[in-house]
Amino acid sequence: MFAGTGTVTGKGWGMQIKIAIIATEFLRDFINASLRELKPGFSYSIYSYATFEELSDIYRSIPENIGGVITTGAFPSGIIRRSFPDTHRIIRTMNNDDADLCKLVLNLMGSRCGLKLERIYADPTDVFGVDLATYVASEREKSFTERIDEFLSGKSLAYLIGMESHYREKHLKLWREGRIDVSITRFSSIMPALRDAGLAVHFAYPSLAYMAQVCHD
Repeated sequence: MFAGTGTVTGKGWGMQIKIAIIATEFLRDFINASLRELKPGFSYSIYSYATFEELSDIYRSIPENIGGVITTGAFPSGIIRRSFPDTHRIIRTMNNDDADLCKLVLNLMGSRCGLKLERIYADPTDVFGVDLATYVASEREKSFTERIDEFLSGKSLAYLIGMESHYREKHLKLWREGRIDVSITRFSSIMPALRDAGLAVHFAYPSLAYMAQVCHD
């Protein structure tokens, strides 16, 4: 459950505040390396989870003297907020921005000769009902964060918890049916299962610029 601690100095929430970062083990090294570079100005502890069902117990285990929480996705944040509607803590969410996802898609297509856009499945856009090709080609009036927040609005706790297994099985189904060559996911908890199945899966990491907004604002 408890994965490590760190202290980074600089501007941000202030040197006195302690932050809990709720993330999977898959993201621990990425988070530590990113925060060393960003120096947001708080001490932090990483609390790791393996599945969404563990999130309530993880949150409950955080000591009272930790005043803020950062989750590494909108679904964990939504689950925690619905499980603890009266929490006094600041809860911030580390999503992606549109540029992060588009850059990843371009890099994949540039590095894999012959890869077609329609052979890439991306759950970050499928979550709000848009296929990747349409998303990349369209003009967006709303940011990725705005769209995911809009999608999550009104969704039940049980629905949010179930999304993890739903998308794990959807990736695997498309792969086994030969309908995709590459997957992109924003669910770090399903990365091990997808890799073990042999799927060429890539995680949509947030950029340092986006992380800086979350940590410093």
